[in-house]
Amino acid sequence: MTRKAIVERELKREKLVEKHYAKRAKLKEIIRTTSDDKEKWDAIQQLQKLPRNSMPTRRRSRCSITGRPRGVLEKFGICNKKLREEFGKGSIPGLETASW
Repeated sequence: MTRKAIVERELKREKLVEKHYAKRAKLKEIIRTTSDDKEKWDAIQQLQKLPRNSMPTRRRSRCSITGRPRGVLEKFGICNKKLREEFGKGSIPGLETASW
């Protein structure tokens, strides 16, 4: 199991991304479309003042059962180790073994 502090940090990042998403998108649109250097520079400065953890790329996908950061399958929201365990028990509907 992952430490609770790490999971809480990820939740905090999720909230920050949601909170600053619209403002970040607006500033990026200004930077991309504006030809005025002064306005573009001001938008860049405002974008840099936003919290670092409000960037969507700072998020880390984690297993919903164990909190493991690697091997997470987004379709199921769990890591591949737990997926194999659950699949072996037959608790994931619609998933079949490959046979050819």
